[in-house]
Amino acid sequence: MGRAPARARGKRSAGRGGAEECLRRAEAALAVDDYAAAVEALSRGMETHPKSIEIADALGSLLAEMGENEKAMEVFRKAVQLSPDHGFEKYLYLGQMLVGNESLECMRKGIDVLERELLMANGPRQEELQTELCRALCALAESTLNHAEEPASVQEEVMQLLEKAASLDETCPEPLQVMASLYIEVDKPNEARDCLKKSMSLWYSCEQPDDSQKEDKHAREDPVEDTPPYEFRFETAKLLLELGEFETAGEVLEGLLEEADSSLDVWYLLAISQHSLGDHEDAKESVQTAAKLMKGMTPEDDYVLMFAELHESIELAIAQESKGENK
Repeated sequence: MGRAPARARGKRSAGRGGAEECLRRAEAALAVDDYAAAVEALSRGMETHPKSIEIADALGSLLAEMGENEKAMEVFRKAVQLSPDHGFEKYLYLGQMLVGNESLECMRKGIDVLERELLMANGPRQEELQTELCRALCALAESTLNHAEEPASVQEEVMQLLEKAASLDETCPEPLQVMASLYIEVDKPNEARDCLKKSMSLWYSCEQPDDSQKEDKHAREDPVEDTPPYEFRFETAKLLLELGEFETAGEVLEGLLEEADSSLDVWYLLAISQHSLGDHEDAKESVQTAAKLMKGMTPEDDYVLMFAELHESIELAIAQESKGENK
């Protein structure tokens, strides 16, 4: 969440006096994780410097990353009025928050602005913008697919976006993963499986390091640097389950739980993967662990109902196995 004012920092040459001081105060507050103080500093900055693009962009980005979407949209819309042809971030954020054609239009506008910025960039900034453009194209492709009534009707458009994204950053696994989603939607599981495997080859390995590698900390690259975000890997696991790759899905999910073991969604998918592999006792244990996390929820809660149905299926499978063994 602390990245928002940092984005404005690169553009600060356009700022003057008090506007710069507002940004500095916000950055200082974020440095100690005081998000409320950062929002207050930027909000006051908006009042005293209503035409500051830097403050508007920084405040909108911070509010969005804090989950304050309604407030963020209001700020971003003002930022669009202040500077419609500069600053791609506001359009990409709006594209994530809005729905329907308005969402797609904002994403396309953001990509258009981003491409113009990329043409004028060089050095490290050029590489940074190429990565941003790759991700933005993937987001547009995914959103286009999700908004289509018939996935096949947008297959060509989505594929073009993803091929362009992949050409910008060959080390990014995201274009291939979204491509796998596309192939699943158009009922081409073999192509989906191939794309997902290629995507995972860029970051995932089930091989364990040997003793010499364990001893030599410099023998391998730091896996943290190359590992995609938690949410991305969760989506990977979902796709693996859809493709029947239950064992690999389980391995990815177990890796997520090692990082954060309180996600009910991850425990649910792990139980499904174990259940699908016939590891019913392990699946039952996963459901029981999730039950501890659901204490305080009502019986009508969606998670409670979801796990109750899965638990019933697991118990039935265990009973059937027991009957088979007793014959």
